[in-house]
Amino acid sequence: CNELEGLQKEVESGDIEESISASRSRSSMDLQMAKRRTPWLTVAAGLVLVAAIAAVFLFLRKPAHAPEPALNVKTRPMTGSVGVESAGSWSPDGGFFAYSHSREGPMDIFVVSSAGGDPITLVQSASDDVSPRWSPDNRWVAFSSNRGGKTGIYLVPPLGGQVQKLADTGIPTLASMIFGILGSSPWSPDARRLLFSRLDETGAMGLWLLELDSRKETQLTHPEPGSLDYTASFSPDGSQILFGHSTGNGSSAQVMPAAGGPAKEILRESSLYLFPSWAPDGKRIVYSPISDGIWVADLASGHKRQVIPLDNPDLPVVARDGRILYDKSSHQTDLYIQDLEGGEQKRLTFHTQDNFSPQISPDGGMIAYESSRTGNGEVWLIDRKTGSERQLTNRPAQDADPSWSPDSREIAFVSDQDGQAGLWIVSVEQGALRKAGSQTITRASPRWAPDGATIGIVSRGEKGDALFLVDPKSGASRKVLDHVSDFGWYRDADHVIYAVEGPEPEMRVANLKSGESSVLLKTPFGEIQVSPDGSGVSYCTALSHSNMNLFLLPLAPAPSGGLPRPAGPSRAITDGKGEWHVHNGGWSPDSRQVIYTRDTDTGDIYLLEGAL
Repeated sequence: CNELEGLQKEVESGDIEESISASRSRSSMDLQMAKRRTPWLTVAAGLVLVAAIAAVFLFLRKPAHAPEPALNVKTRPMTGSVGVESAGSWSPDGGFFAYSHSREGPMDIFVVSSAGGDPITLVQSASDDVSPRWSPDNRWVAFSSNRGGKTGIYLVPPLGGQVQKLADTGIPTLASMIFGILGSSPWSPDARRLLFSRLDETGAMGLWLLELDSRKETQLTHPEPGSLDYTASFSPDGSQILFGHSTGNGSSAQVMPAAGGPAKEILRESSLYLFPSWAPDGKRIVYSPISDGIWVADLASGHKRQVIPLDNPDLPVVARDGRILYDKSSHQTDLYIQDLEGGEQKRLTFHTQDNFSPQISPDGGMIAYESSRTGNGEVWLIDRKTGSERQLTNRPAQDADPSWSPDSREIAFVSDQDGQAGLWIVSVEQGALRKAGSQTITRASPRWAPDGATIGIVSRGEKGDALFLVDPKSGASRKVLDHVSDFGWYRDADHVIYAVEGPEPEMRVANLKSGESSVLLKTPFGEIQVSPDGSGVSYCTALSHSNMNLFLLPLAPAPSGGLPRPAGPSRAITDGKGEWHVHNGGWSPDSRQVIYTRDTDTGDIYLLEGAL
């Protein structure tokens, strides 16, 4: 590959030219789809999405590679317990490795001897603690965690002890599990510096360097809005930094001097993401394009070869002796409906592909949802009486997040048909499609207002993401509320319940006419759905993706002209006990049932030898 030719000389001399700029920012639809569909990329969300976005299709674009004869490589399982086990890193001497496991529900960090034996718990919390990275001096294990609802970087001694926080990343929980905030080798060789990724207010994710002693933070890359820099690693000699870079046009591996300076693109793929790591000799890189296995590229010759074919491999973690850890995971998602009073659960779909975002029609006769059974996201319908299913959209686009019109005759949904996450409307009977305006949807699902006059969407405003109302006929839009990451209508078109991000996430209710608002809930949460009668709000807990369950916040009737208020504490609707988790769907018209996706994840860690 021409991009790799001659790079080794530049790496050794430090003469790295300025990297090419991204031709355009990543589309919001691409980001949404990555957040929800990855079976378990040790992460889920330009990434400005909360846990609610965990319910959109993974947009997989397989790179066009010429197959080569299989190498004489060996693989063997390192783990095999029930639940999700996700690779971490070896100790400096290779005698132990740390990894994450959902044994107790949330992802916790364990350490086990490379020779085998029972693992010991290193870090355990109600949050997802993932991506353990052993320091070269054997003093620390760095990891990422979504404690408090936002992902941060933490430290713990390898023999256990007090956990201390190093930095905030600004990255939503699910996104952190996709984009590899910590690379395969984020520590400098002297263990005094640590690389991580951080999200800014423009939706760009850049690389940062943390000085461990002084806690000084330095921003290393400044990607364009919506572009992402991730999985950064120091070269074995500490002179260079390797990282993945993604835009709307694909992904690349880039290298920059550790002392600072411009980056250079060394490898480009058409896949949405690419997770690179250094080989121990510093002359090759190991990387995994989404849905295309694990590859090795030689920096001097530019030669690339696939060493093992895999679907959805995670960041390959490379040891000093050339051994590679990788994850092999799967998941099953289907729709369920549950009575709130009796608690009875009924399975509605039986497919091997993804089924998400179910919405019951206002007349109660149909269920609209998104499914990937055709290879990409489409809107499907289920007849509630007969159980028969019908495909409503069918085109080379990702169609997701359906929302019924109040008369049950049309469905609004999100589609990347035009290269961005736009609002579309389809007729339930005729299947006729039309686009509603040109505004980009950045978060959440569209919601048809109860009066049918407008459709609410979340899009970028002057002060960040905001709630806009779109006329379904003309496509004209107007902003009505700032600082909105998710929302649902409360009984009429004048009131909304919405999510506000911040140091302490809030669920609020607002009167759009008067501007009056009040707080309903302060806790990490996502995926808001308001019951049609206004008696409650269902939402997903956001402290653990692998243990995410549905909760109900009951609401007291609003006084005349006033706002509703909590009628008591929240209560759990589901309990997957770590064996499965849920993504919110919607309510039945009589507010007696909830519909949602049950997502069952499994994952094991494998050791790959002979690839380097």
